[in-house]
Amino acid sequence: MPPIKILRIVLACLALVIAAPPSPAKDPVRIPAGARTRRAAAEQFFKAYKAHDGKAAAEVASDGPVKELLATHGASKNPSLQLIDDTHIYYEGGSLEMKIVKNDDGRWYVKSLVGTAD
Repeated sequence: MPPIKILRIVLACLALVIAAPPSPAKDPVRIPAGARTRRAAAEQFFKAYKAHDGKAAAEVASDGPVKELLATHGASKNPSLQLIDDTHIYYEGGSLEMKIVKNDDGRWYVKSLVGTAD
């Protein structure tokens, strides 16, 4: 068998081995309806956080912050819990920084939360 033919067979086999299976389709990121102003989005998320209300939070927050809200069972009962400016929820022992951005309709929503301990 000529060497070029052997090389073509080897390359064809390598191509089959290297070819990765198609990656599964990722779920699209849910973008909430949002609020008219940045402050309104912060206030609505804060009220939902205090009430431990995932449905209300989902109106102005993406899935990450909503999941975090639902995972923090006792946090909403902290007596020092308060909204500071449009970006921070303060509680005794730390704070949550809200990254608030606009959706395609120009409405504001909480995209992510970053916790900081005091």
